[in-house]
Amino acid sequence: MEKPNKFKQLLKTQGFYVALFICLCAIAVVTAITINNGVASGKKSHTEANANVKTDEKVSSEGEKDNALFVKGETDGATAEVEIHKSGKSLVANEETSSVSSQNVSFNKPIDGSVAQGYSEVPVLQNASGNENVKVYKTNFGIDIKSDLGTSVLAAADGVVELVGEDPKGYGNMVVINHNNGYKSVYSNLDGDYLVKVGDQIKSGQEIGKVGNTTLRTLSQESGEGENVQKQNVDYLHFSILEGSGSFEELDKNNSYINPEKFIKY
Repeated sequence: MEKPNKFKQLLKTQGFYVALFICLCAIAVVTAITINNGVASGKKSHTEANANVKTDEKVSSEGEKDNALFVKGETDGATAEVEIHKSGKSLVANEETSSVSSQNVSFNKPIDGSVAQGYSEVPVLQNASGNENVKVYKTNFGIDIKSDLGTSVLAAADGVVELVGEDPKGYGNMVVINHNNGYKSVYSNLDGDYLVKVGDQIKSGQEIGKVGNTTLRTLSQESGEGENVQKQNVDYLHFSILEGSGSFEELDKNNSYINPEKFIKY
């Protein structure tokens, strides 16, 4: 008599469990393949994202290196425009700077007269400390308005007196008015009999002092013709404007001056 096959015997008695075991193995294999594919895809996406970040960082770095700003650009269909004024000084974009740039600033003449020497960031030849025989090259961060001694000096705009004292650049007695719009006006070579004090609220056109002769920077003017040409000192008001936030001392140290004739024409 032929002996029964043990494998057939096993299938007959345990067939259900064998089939279940095979199905579980198949499911495990499919799951493992799916997970591996997902991980690989995730790694690829992450790598691409990193590549995009590095590209953006590179652009930003290069932009800072070249000190470049995009005037017009489009992002997600939106267009942005920025007006840039080059001044040679670093500009920090903040709320105060933005509000200053949007102001409609207006100044009036602090005194009538003609400009004896204009604004110049490039050093020009001048007398040194009142000695006509010694010449030095100096910048002139303001305008020197020819006028007679004792002539009334008027505030160029509304503001508050921030400082009364001696001009650190050698222009004699001065008054500084803060106009609370990102600008300060400075009136120098006054006679010292100030008509205002620190903290006073000032109106445009209000008298703040008189032209004096307290400056160390004398100006001379030629008169006559030929052999009769003579030089004589000129009395003047030194008028300047500071732009920016901060105290007078900080702005003066940084030479944050602008040409007053940007606002006032003589």
